[in-house]
Amino acid sequence: MAITPNPTVTPLPTAPQRLTDAPAVFVPKADAMMAALPAFSTQISAVGAAAQANGAAAEIAATSAEAARVSAESAAVVAIGTSTLVSTCATSVTLSVGAKSLTGLQSGRTFANGQRATLIRASDPTSQGSGLISGFSGGTTLTLTLDTVFGAIGPFTDWLLVLSVFAPSPAPTTSEFNSARNFALNAAVIF
Repeated sequence: MAITPNPTVTPLPTAPQRLTDAPAVFVPKADAMMAALPAFSTQISAVGAAAQANGAAAEIAATSAEAARVSAESAAVVAIGTSTLVSTCATSVTLSVGAKSLTGLQSGRTFANGQRATLIRASDPTSQGSGLISGFSGGTTLTLTLDTVFGAIGPFTDWLLVLSVFAPSPAPTTSEFNSARNFALNAAVIF
């Protein structure tokens, strides 16, 4: 849904000053101010309606994005068994920058030294770390030197090792999703 642009609000005329304006100046200023208020009220209401529409659109978009993320995670789990670019790993790992020795990887995977890979917790994909593979000789053991980590640090034993082209950005947490939704709704209420 497209963003609804805010309508134009005509600035109010200069307000009269009871203590400094002479009656000959005060009265015309007060008349101009009073005459401008109905149009100003209508314009501010239109701004509020636009903000409400944008807030509702943001909530719909955020909900749709969350549904797409969940769907993608489900598809990734299904694809694990069919890919040579992914392996499960039950090694106990605490996410932190540095070298991690991973054992018990699935055989037949196409990992290679120098490739970038991401270690993702299967039960919580927001916990992940990425880095470069080293010490791999075609077996079921390798070293992954993490340079980027996100989420809960563990230790955990339910990992997926996935070849990656770039460093991942963290998936939004439920809290971040709710904060964005609440911000959009509150912005709509303000106007």
